[in-house]
Amino acid sequence: MSILALALGLIHILMDEELYDADFVNRRTVGVDELRHLAAQYALTWVAEITGVPVQQIIPAARLYATSNRLSSKPFLVQLRTP
Repeated sequence: MSILALALGLIHILMDEELYDADFVNRRTVGVDELRHLAAQYALTWVAEITGVPVQQIIPAARLYATSNRLSSKPFLVQLRTP
């Protein structure tokens, strides 16, 4: 549950601050608006409570994730898919 909570928190920040390639995402995915709506429902304080990661660390982590080399995101995505 905590990895999903963290993912929702990161998505919340990435979408809220528009820290993603909207053109790429809109051309290659479906359900972006639904995902934005879903992630917006989860307050960062809830994410922090579930994960044990303070909000003051979640926000910079999302910003770092958005600005880092795209290849660095692959391990995180693989982990999200792993049961």
